Amino acid sequence: MAFDPMASQGIAKALDHGKRAAADIASHLAGDAFLPERLALDLEREYAAYRATRAGYYRIEKRWPRSVFWKRRHEKPVTS
Repeated sequence: MAFDPMASQGIAKALDHGKRAAADIASHLAGDAFLPERLALDLEREYAAYRATRAGYYRIEKRWPRSVFWKRRHEKPVTS
């Protein structure tokens, strides 16, 4: 997963996710067969919450209405 550099979360999230993954892998190797799936679901939820928060902040920005960067971020997301 990638975080917007403006959010200043990339390094902290990478360290936290690595630490969580290491703990879950150790538990899995000790016999817990479900932790890898739970970690994946937790990370998916966490990233979805981050993306929703980011979208909210991006919607607030109105200073550069003709900027391609901001036009793309104000478009409705394509869902499948």
